[in-house]
Amino acid sequence: MSRRRGAIALMAVFIFAVISLLSLVIFSRIEDNLLLLGAEKDEKQASYYAESLAYLANEGVSKKKIIDVIQLGGSYHLPAVSMDDVSDEHPRLSCVAEKGSYTAVKLEISCTYKGIGAKANLRFDGVNPLFIQEDGVLSVEEMKNAGVYEAWQPMLAESFTKPPEAGVRSVITREPLHLKQKDGKLVQVTEENQEIPLFENTEKLRWEIESAVETKNPLEVSGVVWLKKGSSLKGDVHVKGVLIREPGAAVEGQMVVDGLFIGENTGPIRANFQPRLVEQSFYFFDDFIKPSGYRLKKLY
Repeated sequence: MSRRRGAIALMAVFIFAVISLLSLVIFSRIEDNLLLLGAEKDEKQASYYAESLAYLANEGVSKKKIIDVIQLGGSYHLPAVSMDDVSDEHPRLSCVAEKGSYTAVKLEISCTYKGIGAKANLRFDGVNPLFIQEDGVLSVEEMKNAGVYEAWQPMLAESFTKPPEAGVRSVITREPLHLKQKDGKLVQVTEENQEIPLFENTEKLRWEIESAVETKNPLEVSGVVWLKKGSSLKGDVHVKGVLIREPGAAVEGQMVVDGLFIGENTGPIRANFQPRLVEQSFYFFDDFIKPSGYRLKKLY
């Protein structure tokens, strides 16, 4: 009888040990799963903070800062942003250059939540989508269909009155002019065939033409040329940047635009869409910089 009781006791001890071992394994796995779930939750929370901080930092991005990024390239630090106890002291704004497209802008955020690092990139287009014209032409009809034609008339005039930046030359031609490009300089040719220096160079111009202008030889300019109603431009002209032609402005000769042609699309004008040349010269127009197409990328 004592042997039987001993066997039963031994069996009980064995069963208890097995149950204890199984319980330990089960509880250990439950604990690991809880820790894993907690870590995943914290990682997601850290990512959500990074996303929120990116949008919060974007609220402080000014048009001037976007122009700097597009025009000058490089990267710029933005003011610190925070939410609850999570912050990024140095949000960064930089350019994303792609061939054949306007320069995009990227806002980068980095933060830490409960010791877990998270990053987010907010990318967007800085240039008004209406200026994306693969054929190089933004016609009067397209502007009217977009509902901007009437508003752009006074806006353009106001933009041209802004003081030009260093290196940019603002010019208004109100009298008939005969021109000649010589040794990279632009000279005026009088009726007596005298040559009077006009521009030291033809780069970075904002040129409003209200009269008749004729060039004696092929002319190459970079910047923005605005042909107003009643004006005319005669000769072979190559514009690197933007040519604006109001209805009622005449063009005679071979006109080539590397950049963007805006306006009355008739006559001998050939346009080649080159976004970089456009943004380098037309950034001053009030409706040119218009952020859109926001895309967020979270980095765990």
